[in-house]
Amino acid sequence: MRLAARYADGFDLGKHGAGGADLSPEEMAASFNELEAIERTAKRDDRLHRSHWCASTLEGDGKALVDKVRAYAGSGLDQYLCAFPKERATEMIERSRDRLIPAFA
Repeated sequence: MRLAARYADGFDLGKHGAGGADLSPEEMAASFNELEAIERTAKRDDRLHRSHWCASTLEGDGKALVDKVRAYAGSGLDQYLCAFPKERATEMIERSRDRLIPAFA
């Protein structure tokens, strides 16, 4: 985090919860609070762009994934990177055009 605060334009929170579980929105917010403190110490002019990649699935109407991304956005996340399962990635990417993009437009 310190190096990103000094030299980078963005920071990818590559952290996961216990046992590899998805971070809760509260865990993500705590990590970003730590990052903000480091940014202040580094005397940054601009806030780092915050991203996070996470194993994702697009099931049913996609509401569960939309709700997860919205909760993360409320924790300070700027960009969510979907890591769809390789064997279903094409299907999920195609479905995301209809289900995810309109939800955030």
